[in-house]
Amino acid sequence: ACEASLHGLAKETLQLTLGMADLAWFDDTRMAWVVTPGTYKIEIGSNAETVITSTEYKIGKEIITEKNLTVL
Repeated sequence: ACEASLHGLAKETLQLTLGMADLAWFDDTRMAWVVTPGTYKIEIGSNAETVITSTEYKIGKEIITEKNLTVL
């Protein structure tokens, strides 16, 4: 977590970088991290009910970000 205090008319710019691995889920049948095609909506707000800004990111085809070849 990151916390900062701004006073008066002060502004702070936040840059958030998301990679494909951040959107992936683990498919245990293929032992791989997978990003499913579709539209991902990213929302930023002061809490879950108050969205200040949002953007959409479209994934056109399935992406495998990493394969786990180790079998336990």
